[in-house]
Amino acid sequence: MNFMQIQEYIKFDSIGLADLIKKKKVHVKEIIDVAIKAIELYNPKINAVIHKMYDEVEKQIKENHQG
Repeated sequence: MNFMQIQEYIKFDSIGLADLIKKKKVHVKEIIDVAIKAIELYNPKINAVIHKMYDEVEKQIKENHQG
């Protein structure tokens, strides 16, 4: 599998990311993983995310997408 990098991720808006998932070019888990990496990289500088809900997201993925 070709994993998305942050540099590629930031080129897309939410509609573009959803389209990639719909076309099965990436898996939803891959998008979540790169989003978390971006938050961890940039948030200390900009302090935009105050409540990280990573566990809740992982649970939703398992419930809704079976893995």
